[in-house]
Amino acid sequence: MSTGKIVFEEIRQIDKISALLLDQKELHVWKLNLTNFPDNASGYLDTKELQRYQRIIPEQQKNRFLASRYWLRQILSDYLNCPLHELQFTSGEKGKPALITPGIKLEFNLTHTGDYAALAIAIDTQVGIDIESIRGKINTVKIARQLFSVNEIEQLEALPTQQQSNYFFECWTRMEARQKCMGLGIFNEKVADEQVVTKSWELDENLLLSVAWSDREWQPLVRFLEPGV
Repeated sequence: MSTGKIVFEEIRQIDKISALLLDQKELHVWKLNLTNFPDNASGYLDTKELQRYQRIIPEQQKNRFLASRYWLRQILSDYLNCPLHELQFTSGEKGKPALITPGIKLEFNLTHTGDYAALAIAIDTQVGIDIESIRGKINTVKIARQLFSVNEIEQLEALPTQQQSNYFFECWTRMEARQKCMGLGIFNEKVADEQVVTKSWELDENLLLSVAWSDREWQPLVRFLEPGV
């Protein structure tokens, strides 16, 4: 399923709109290091985000949440050429986060695992994204039987034990990306693979990424980006 490893373009002037141009032929995927964020990041959270941030007890989780929300706002504001505090969010009919923007319909989806997050951005087409760290100490077959398709379960069970984790997490990220694309959770009715377009990549030996989009006729140029330090 995976289309191979990728190289991220480093965008150093993250606060310059000239670096963040997007047209309808492109899908942008951002890789975010959640250990990097400015000291004043909490000042950019809205009231609900700040309340949620203050309720988180473990310091590491607290910082990851803060960093992901800061980078989401920073990057989206640069695409829209507006101050961070002017961004307004809403939820779709099924609870999927969305931007309130006049004119341009900028679609986005955010995911995170450990110290990393990924953000997919497109124009006028729904997107979903999932990033996962490959972990060996889980019962992959048991979970797969609850959530995966019959074909995926059969392929997983046919693999040698040492190869099952990689295949499991590739299937998992693809499933999550499809569900998130349509604004659904993993326990909702499953979005079939043929309903959307789903692509997968390896970020490194332990990170897998999948992105799904709703327009099956769309064949975007996928650009992989990350903020410069």
